[in-house]
This record gives sequence, structure tokens and C-alpha cells, in this order.
Amino acid sequence: MRRRRIILSAVILALAVAVLAMGGCSAGETEAPAADTRQGLQRDKTAAAPETRDYVEDVVRGARLFQKNGVVFWGYDDRLCSALIGENGELYDFVSEGSMGADIEFVAMDDHALYLATEIGLIRLPVDQAEQEQGYAVVLGNDTVSSSGGFQLYEDYIYYISGYSLRRVPTSPGEREKLEEDISCMQVTSKGIYCLNKEGELLLVSLDGSERKTLCKLDSEGSLGVFGSTAYITTGEADDYVYTYDLDRDEWEKLELEETISPYHPVWVSQGKLYYNNESYDLRCLDLASGEEELLPTRFYIPGYEEGFMLDGFGYYKLSDGLFWAELGGDYWENVQLNQVMSSGEDLLADYEMAKNIGVGYDGLDTEYLYSDYFNLNMPAGTGWDYEVLGRDAVEIFYYPARKAGYGGTVVTITAYLANDDSYKSLPHYTVAGESRVIRYIAQFPTDLQYSSETEEGWRLLYEHALEIDINNPDNPFSCAWAVV
Repeated sequence: MRRRRIILSAVILALAVAVLAMGGCSAGETEAPAADTRQGLQRDKTAAAPETRDYVEDVVRGARLFQKNGVVFWGYDDRLCSALIGENGELYDFVSEGSMGADIEFVAMDDHALYLATEIGLIRLPVDQAEQEQGYAVVLGNDTVSSSGGFQLYEDYIYYISGYSLRRVPTSPGEREKLEEDISCMQVTSKGIYCLNKEGELLLVSLDGSERKTLCKLDSEGSLGVFGSTAYITTGEADDYVYTYDLDRDEWEKLELEETISPYHPVWVSQGKLYYNNESYDLRCLDLASGEEELLPTRFYIPGYEEGFMLDGFGYYKLSDGLFWAELGGDYWENVQLNQVMSSGEDLLADYEMAKNIGVGYDGLDTEYLYSDYFNLNMPAGTGWDYEVLGRDAVEIFYYPARKAGYGGTVVTITAYLANDDSYKSLPHYTVAGESRVIRYIAQFPTDLQYSSETEEGWRLLYEHALEIDINNPDNPFSCAWAVV
């Protein structure tokens, strides 16, 4: 069970809209001189100022390959998948967590929920027990998130681009809002949303969309990433420089590179170093403090910001049906094809026992509860109920006096099905009791007589309580943890 403990510790962890302080461009300019629409301060790379503040520290960027506490998540068609990061940076223990019923493109996670950008819209899945008891998967909006932009979480909102429209929606069900039009890429920060529009202008839009300002006209068709207190903007062309915008000083400059950057890749900044691919797709590294630049031996293509992440000197990303990772300053790189490494739900359930560590508790008032490592069922206290374990995947609740009298006494049977197994739909009387990562719990009710005339009243009291078991019922007496099988 080591893997499940790791995932649990990873996902169950510990809006006021900011008013923007709008500033001008370098030397008070809001656009470049007409002779060269991309002419800015010529900043020598040896003069690169160290980053002092991190304006994206609390922003969570959704990506095709997302990482939290050593566990990576991604979508593989309609399946949510995960793997672990090893001590040497490698990915291993590949698992299909279950089907979401819609193709998944981007994944993100905060301390309370998983967020998925799917073909049917943005979906929120609670991952802590408290939230699961209040609700389950929620579709937050049916917008399709731009495939080149992903989405970002900040405070109580999800920010994303749909088409060329910059939008946001609350992380709890609420109205989506349109903040700006004609946006090609964006980065949310605690100062607001920095964007490039279709004209190549750098904009600052307030978090609620009520204010906007054109900061610089860069004529850029490239990418925008904020690292610490600096925005790095590529031109989208084969140039030997990138733009930088200082969020503290509200100034833009050119950062010269030794070689021409690939027009198809962004730049990444990690631990004071800027990484880029040149036109030959070699990986190069610029030390922003010393200005020294070097060719790295790593065969690694810099991913789009929505494709992956960098962590502890390694880069990771998902492209098509493959996962890629590399040690940025070393000679180790690796990739896997998902159809060769993905394990199935059946593999994950090899040691699953629904009734593992089963027991009965009492709250000291009017509720008893049947519990195991995987579920909890509240029952009315002192009503003569009991349970029987039916193999590895089912538990039956019955009325003891009726069973003792020879009438069965069955009230409800809870059975565990794989999430992609819908054979339960042929049952004559059932409800969906709850869902975990790969398990769907089904409550099946008897259709024949289970009581005698003397035991009918007691049986019916329990039966009426059992009928409350339903995943769509806010007072559902059954619960299970999403992050546990």
C-alpha cells in the first residue's frame, strides 16, 4: 500500500481582487519608436538584475503534465493517470487512476481539489474527505480551454483563454466572466494578469477585468512567462534576444543571447538560470547573475509552459502520447510511451479488500457507523442492524431480528465496481453510493420479502435509512475518499 499512502499525503495537504498599481514602460514610453517597433533598452546580459520578489508564488499553473509533492498527473484520452518521481529524477509506477468520461488535456491541483480541463469543460474533483462529504465532481463551465494556453489557479478563480478570450470562473460553482478579448497568451500574477494580445502588445489586466493597460508594443508573436519578478517574452521569430519586463520597475528591455533562439520554443528560468533551445534545438543555459552562457549536453526540447514543469534541475513534459524528462545540466534523459507503461485499474486492485480493517463505531448520541480503510456508512444507533462481509468487494447490511427469524433481513448490499465497469446497470434496484479514484460503490436493494410480520417495523426503519444512500444526496450516509482506491 506504499503508493497509496504517498498519493494521499500528496493530495490531502495542509477573493479579494487585488487593485493594480499601474506603471509606465521604460523611460515613460508606452510603445517603441516607429523606426523599429521592437526597439527597447539594450540590456547587456551581464547586467541582468537578480530577481527579488516572486509574483507567481501562489499561482498554480495547469499543464498537460502536472506535479505536486513528487506525484505527477496527466490525462491519457479520458483517463486520469499518475506516476511517482524517483530519487534520481526518473518517473516510475505508472497508474491509470480511472476514467473521467471525457478526454483530459490539462491538470492542476491545490490543497482541496483536482482541476481538469476536458473536452466538456473544466471539472473540479475534491480530494480531501471534508469536501467529499459535501459534494463530488462539479463541471465549472463548458468552455474549451485553448490548447496552447492551459489554465491557472489563483486564490478562488481559474483563469484561462478560450479561443482568444481571456476568462475566469470561480473554483466553486459560479458565473464565468470575460475579462479581455484578442489575447494569445497570459500569466496570472499577484499584480494582475500579464498578457500578449494578437497585435503583439504586452497588457496588464486586473484580476477582475475592470482595469487594463497597454504596457509595451513589442510586436511579439511568441510566448510569455513570468518567473519571480520578471516576465520573459520571446519574439516568435529566429532572434538572438528575448524581451524582459521588470514587474517592480515597470520597464522592458532586451536580453541578448549568444545564439539565435528557436522560434518554436519558450524560455524557462530556474534557479537563476535561463534555458533555451537554439535553432539547431541544442539546449543552452544563461546564468543571469554572471552572464555566462554554455551549451548543455542534454537532449531536451524546452516545453511550452502548459506542457510540463521544471523541478530540482530536471525538466518534464508530456507531448502527444509520450512523457519526456531530462537532467538539465547532465547527460541523462529519458522518455516513455504511455501505451507501453500504463497499468490498469485491475492491477491497482490486486490487493484491494473493501472490508479491510472493518469495524463499528458510535458517536455517543444517535449514530453508529460502519467503517473500513475505504468507506464509512452512518447508521441509526440501537436499531438492530448488523453486517456481513461478502468476499473482497461487497458488504451486506441486514436487520438481525429478521435474519434470526429466517427471513433474510437484508437491507442493502454495497458492492465495489471498477469505475469503467457499468455492469451494475442491469441490477433491478440500485443507486450509486460513492466514487473513489478507480472504484464506484453501488448500493443494491432487495426486491423480495426480507422480514416477517413481527420484524417488519424494525426492518422498514433501516430500509428507509438505506434509501438515503445516493451520491447525489447531500445527506448521503455513505462516503469514501477520492484519493484512496
